[in-house]
Amino acid sequence: MAEVKFLNRDSTAPTGDFVAITRRIAPNNTVVTDIICMKDGAAVKTITDRQFRPDAAIETAQEIADEHDVEVVYMLDLA
Repeated sequence: MAEVKFLNRDSTAPTGDFVAITRRIAPNNTVVTDIICMKDGAAVKTITDRQFRPDAAIETAQEIADEHDVEVVYMLDLA
């Protein structure tokens, strides 16, 4: 299972292989969750959803990390 690290707005951008979860406010004032798996410098899987709760997003990101042999999941909540 991948390690989960929480970032804030001032954090340095992650490098290497990782899965990133970003929760943000969309232009229509809804919360949107983006999950992006980066492997060898390229996005290998992306998901954008308005229905993810934070715990469900972390669980999904860890499953994606396991699928793609990624060791770390970063969570950034901008919402």
